[in-house]
Amino acid sequence: MSVDLHYKADKLRELEKFDEALKVYDGVIEKYLENKNYAGVAEALQGKVLTYKHIYARKRNDEYLKLATGCAKSSLEIINKYKIENMYASGYFRMGEVYRLANKYKGATKNFEKASKLVGKDVERGDYLYHLGEALYKSGKKILGKRKIIEGTKLIKKDKSRLDNFIYNVWLSGANLRLGQVFIEEKNEKEANKYINRAKKIIDGDKRLVIRKKQLEEIRSGKYYW
Repeated sequence: MSVDLHYKADKLRELEKFDEALKVYDGVIEKYLENKNYAGVAEALQGKVLTYKHIYARKRNDEYLKLATGCAKSSLEIINKYKIENMYASGYFRMGEVYRLANKYKGATKNFEKASKLVGKDVERGDYLYHLGEALYKSGKKILGKRKIIEGTKLIKKDKSRLDNFIYNVWLSGANLRLGQVFIEEKNEKEANKYINRAKKIIDGDKRLVIRKKQLEEIRSGKYYW
């Protein structure tokens, strides 16, 4: 039952039904606590991080950033307290995301580096690496950062057979959008368009990528906050 509710919350989040998703996540966390499923609690808290992250990107209200940060910290505290070894990487990754959202790129880099080391050869490795690359780029290490984003993109492609199709499309489109953003900043229109068009092709081919479609529109308008 808890697993079904958890899946429902994730689905609502991807459909941008954020308020509904948060309510379901709270119900999921309550059920997990009743069953002493602390890994489930930590994972559901990470789902709330993503939800608050997307709300913050839309509303630019710092309260949502604080809520995302609080959930990320709570998730990592639970992971550490109960020594949930297979979740250390995701715990640090979510911390990296909230630091990145706050434009604190040194903190983001530190946490993404931990996540990338801990994830090993798990399927998340490409996703984690391209996020690390963006944080490095934003913190001033532009050549290294760009290289890491490209390496992460290649790993996502390499791991395609191990990934759910939706997750694969989310990650690959995200990596290409990040590269597009990098080249926009460098005023390299040709390269920017190349990667943005690659992302667009993925997004147009998967109607489930509701959030990615919104992000693509924001990048094209020059107003992106994610």
